[in-house]
Amino acid sequence: IVATQGYTDTCMMAILCSDKNLYVVGCNTQCQMADGTIVSKAAVQKWGSGTALATTLLAHVVDMWVVSSDYPAVYVKLDNGLIYTAGYGTTYMTMGTVLSAISVPALCPAPFNGSQTIVKMTGGGSFSTTYADTAAVLTDQNKVYTWGKWATLGGLTPATTNLPQLWMDPYRGTETIVDIKLFGNGQAQGLHVHFANGEVWTTNLNVYTSGEMGIGSANGQYMPARVCF
Repeated sequence: IVATQGYTDTCMMAILCSDKNLYVVGCNTQCQMADGTIVSKAAVQKWGSGTALATTLLAHVVDMWVVSSDYPAVYVKLDNGLIYTAGYGTTYMTMGTVLSAISVPALCPAPFNGSQTIVKMTGGGSFSTTYADTAAVLTDQNKVYTWGKWATLGGLTPATTNLPQLWMDPYRGTETIVDIKLFGNGQAQGLHVHFANGEVWTTNLNVYTSGEMGIGSANGQYMPARVCF
């Protein structure tokens, strides 16, 4: 089982089998099954069934992630490294240029359309006064990207976008990144990045003002800062 996504009436389960086929069952009201419909299913079916890409996906899925809950975005990784997405797009969680529901598998924009692939994905945020979901990924080229409500913009005030934004790595790629975690809820979100040398660096994505970032001061900052241990 690679995903159990659910909030109120939008529950879905996804199972990745050893033959590289991804099966889904449950709610499909936000297009998360990528079968061209918004009809929920009581029986398991392959992700992307009945679409033009069904054959491309057949026996080639190696990983899958879901970010957000009430209005989910699904990401599927193939064994050639390409990343496809589907789901609810209005909250900026599905990568690309479309701000609407994506009901069939859509190839993600650069760099996830061939030059890089995703190793890990993390998401944070929820409904506050509005939907404020943000996501981040670690790639096979030791880079971190964010997108969504509070995407990092290299030290500038974060912006809302559904296009991946490169995180400002303090080591500029010379130190291996081993893990990432996007944390927070609602309007207060941040990103922690764990390096192989044991250091953890963090970036404020909006309004952390109570010391949650662990940098020795109450106010967070948009530039990467090393966590104090």
